[in-house]
Amino acid sequence: KESPPGRHVIAALKKATGQIADDPQESAATPNAPSKGSELHASGQCKPCAWFWKPQGCRNDQNCQHCHLCPEGELKERKKNKRAGGASRP
Repeated sequence: KESPPGRHVIAALKKATGQIADDPQESAATPNAPSKGSELHASGQCKPCAWFWKPQGCRNDQNCQHCHLCPEGELKERKKNKRAGGASRP
């Protein structure tokens, strides 16, 4: 059984992999994206959500403009690369 703080992560992953049916009220442009910001994940143009991996999760859920598919620590890694003058994601 998942702990309450981790349920949002499990639900987002199940939704992204098609294990949970899409919400019929959701936009047709985001058929399997756990958040609006996740649409650009495959292209590497997304911006990781700073709240998704926190115990309380992201309050914006599917309406979040940031990516919920990026792995934990991705935001920190991108900031580190930016400070070092490196490219973000390929």
